[in-house]
Amino acid sequence: PAGDVYSIDLAAGTEPVAEADTARLGEYQPTWLSGRVVYTQASDGTEFEGHERADIWSVGLDGSALTDLTGRPGLVERAPAYSPDGRKLAYREAVADGLPRITIADADGHNPKPLTAPDAPGGIPQWRRP
Repeated sequence: PAGDVYSIDLAAGTEPVAEADTARLGEYQPTWLSGRVVYTQASDGTEFEGHERADIWSVGLDGSALTDLTGRPGLVERAPAYSPDGRKLAYREAVADGLPRITIADADGHNPKPLTAPDAPGGIPQWRRP
């Protein structure tokens, strides 16, 4: 999963929004919120409790305002999914014992709260529309 996240303007062509560099190994699992791309970014290739370190980042379509939404040391956060109203962010995180769980936070990544117990059944979070 090492790669870049691109936005594609069908008239103008492909433009990289987030590009892998030597400090980060790749971007994947992109989603959208209010004109911003939100994605998982591998951090440094090291592992934490059997999981590659990763955070959830957001960036404007022009590459501006790069923001680490979930930069909490000691956790591995990935697979962002926004609620239908865009007010909440769900993601999968690996905690200190290496067991994954689903966490819910505000759209900007603040106020994270575990939704499931570690190693609960499930995988990548998805929202259902009412």
